Amino acid sequence: MEDAPVIQFRQAERSEPQTIHNNALVITAMIANYEVGRIFIDFGSSADILFGEVYDQMQLGDVSLEKVNTSLYGFAGEVVHPRGMVSLPLTMGRGTTRKICLLKFLVMDVPSAYNVILSRPTLITFQAVISIYHMKIKFPTPGGVGEVQGDPLQSKRCYNEAIREAEGPAKVQPAEELLNIEIIPENPDKATRIGSHLDEEAKKEITLCIQRNADIFAWTPQDLEGIDPQIPPSKKGKTPEGKNPGEAKGPAKVQPAEELLNIEIIPENPDKATRIGPHLDEEAKKEITLFLQRNADIFAWTQDLEGIDPQIPPSKKGKTPEGKNPREAEGPAKVQPAEELLNIEIIPENPDKATRIGSHLDEEAKKEITLFLQRNVDIFAWTPQDLEGIDPQVITHHLNIDPSYKPIKQKKRHFGPEKDKIIQAEIPPSKKGKTPEGKNPREAEGPAKVQPAEELLNIEIIPENPDKTTRIGSHLDEEAKKEITLCLQRNADIFAWTPQDLEGIDPQVITHHLNIDPSYKPIKQKKRHFEPEKDKIIQAEVSKLMAAGHIEEI
Repeated sequence: MEDAPVIQFRQAERSEPQTIHNNALVITAMIANYEVGRIFIDFGSSADILFGEVYDQMQLGDVSLEKVNTSLYGFAGEVVHPRGMVSLPLTMGRGTTRKICLLKFLVMDVPSAYNVILSRPTLITFQAVISIYHMKIKFPTPGGVGEVQGDPLQSKRCYNEAIREAEGPAKVQPAEELLNIEIIPENPDKATRIGSHLDEEAKKEITLCIQRNADIFAWTPQDLEGIDPQIPPSKKGKTPEGKNPGEAKGPAKVQPAEELLNIEIIPENPDKATRIGPHLDEEAKKEITLFLQRNADIFAWTQDLEGIDPQIPPSKKGKTPEGKNPREAEGPAKVQPAEELLNIEIIPENPDKATRIGSHLDEEAKKEITLFLQRNVDIFAWTPQDLEGIDPQVITHHLNIDPSYKPIKQKKRHFGPEKDKIIQAEIPPSKKGKTPEGKNPREAEGPAKVQPAEELLNIEIIPENPDKTTRIGSHLDEEAKKEITLCLQRNADIFAWTPQDLEGIDPQVITHHLNIDPSYKPIKQKKRHFEPEKDKIIQAEVSKLMAAGHIEEI
């Protein structure tokens, strides 16, 4: 900031001059017209936090919240998901040295001794200089140096509450209570644990299985001594015989995860069989076996593939034996509906004017859809001629093309002969992109007009001045219209009707700064061209802003 005031702290400014403290900096400030205490200044935080209990007391409602996908991590590493994000103004300082910044707070539904946590980026935004020793924040403003005094009493209370709420470091608990089982009964130190939720039969089976295989466990590093030293390679990746470990072991063998059960697909031919998992219950084994036997004809055992059409894999450099491209030989691709469709007549006296709906719908749904379509038959367009009465502003598609750019001729896309006929029939070409009158289609239509989503209602904010009005939605009920009108009239002084009305507002509130690195070389961008009508409006608005002194030409 140019001509920024000097910020300094004096010994006399200390809130407790006779004592040396170790208090955290806790302040009181205005947030959205509410005086909020217990605001903790956290130099290590990168996010501004507003705790849910305080947000609820502000009665702003969840309508103000934006959904966020951000997660925060607590001191113990736990993941905390915010309720949402809300933009609220924070005011620090008083009178002419106050400063207002719009902050984005994450609303957190977690217990805390504090109401708000202010982050490091916020302190940078305020250009704040902080002295923990003086328990004070100072920052530059156009009216001088603003300051906020920390509250040592609040700081001590918050600290004591946080200590009481703390339950110590988080402990990782097992998902369930575990049961200790001895693998070697005569040696109780050699044990493991299994889930206590298992039934007695399962516990007994697992215990016996582990005890029968007790010799595969290694309890100490010394238990690994008997392993063949050839497994870890030595001498720079070679075995003692000088071979690569992979060569010494031979080709890798893939073992099944479990012993598989052989089933005959064709009982009279035991060679034509497959395998399934033995862990399946008898009912499942029986069902799978019957299914495979019923569909035995889909299996190919050896030369059974000879009967498949050789046209499928193309030969002779991508050509079929007849010399055609495989796709041409197949004919045009046909898109099949996901289900069988049912034809319904929208105009019963004209069977050509029909459409189709899904045949899976129940009779009641079919009847309702048919009646609905027949009641609204006038919205259908059966031919291009049926569209003549529709405003071209509604259905005309415009390409967002900069007229200053040179056109580039693209390669013509080729379709199949059948598709080409359909395209030509639907889009008859006309005089190289001109309308029958010889005009460019966009010129013939005139400038596009933006229509409001609904009819708007004019309301007077200052009744004695009918020029100072605004508009609200006409769909609102009378009570809502009345409340909104009264609210706007009560706050008429916050409206700026001309650029000149903005002169008395603190430039810290409305000044827009571009976050530009001064070390980078400026780049001149190409001038954007607008339509003549828009150019006039832009020039008029820019002139108003220059006259009011809000912008200047450089």
